[in-house]
Amino acid sequence: MSRRLPHLLAALSLALALVLPACPPAFATNSAPARPVLELDGYTDWSGAMTVLHRGDFVDPYLALQALLLADANGIDIAQAGLAWARWLLVRQKPDGTFARYCRSGQRWLACKDADNQAAVLAMWLRLLERLPPAALQQPAWRVSIAGSRRALAALREPEQGIYRASGGAHRADFLENLDVWAQMSASPAADKTAGAALGRAIAHAFWRPADMRFLARLPAREPANTAFYPDRLAQILPLQVDFPLPDNADPEQLYRR
Repeated sequence: MSRRLPHLLAALSLALALVLPACPPAFATNSAPARPVLELDGYTDWSGAMTVLHRGDFVDPYLALQALLLADANGIDIAQAGLAWARWLLVRQKPDGTFARYCRSGQRWLACKDADNQAAVLAMWLRLLERLPPAALQQPAWRVSIAGSRRALAALREPEQGIYRASGGAHRADFLENLDVWAQMSASPAADKTAGAALGRAIAHAFWRPADMRFLARLPAREPANTAFYPDRLAQILPLQVDFPLPDNADPEQLYRR
């Protein structure tokens, strides 16, 4: 990845660091303070596509959705940018409800790669639509998309273990992807809380190794255990960021240091 072209999530993290300290404190008033509006100059084009790199030619829905939801969770107004992006992605959703990754070809965007974290993308897509202005989502196409996304997400769930399987690659299930789905279910007021709690228990049962007091990054587990930063070490940190309940009274500091 080019060092001169910042990654979308990295750029957004920098924007949050610059914007949030400047936001006035929310004193008790009759009206809520205005939220700063998300600006993505150089990361979007006229069509609404949101690229991974600044003025780039590649779109990964996973990263775009993560960036929008991160901004929303940190008090940034994503209505305009989020709706433009959602309209762009809506017309590219596959008949089976899933999504691809996209490359620029001239003035067009073409599906060029399969998404390898489909369950997380679907969960974040459904969450984004919850966060956009309802009045803008009244057309039947939105309802069709929501229904199709829910079916596609359900189809990726392994009924025996209760976790979501990876849609591509050699491994069967990815811890971080399941954590993404759990986090979006936990944040959604419309989600079935019983199902969310059940997914949390299933994730802990499938990925937690009590003998080592650590999470596996993927299933089936690799032997010997890998200690690379991604995904193995990162798998010990992300549960802390989304307040995932740690099994066996695990010490968060110990997980962070692994």
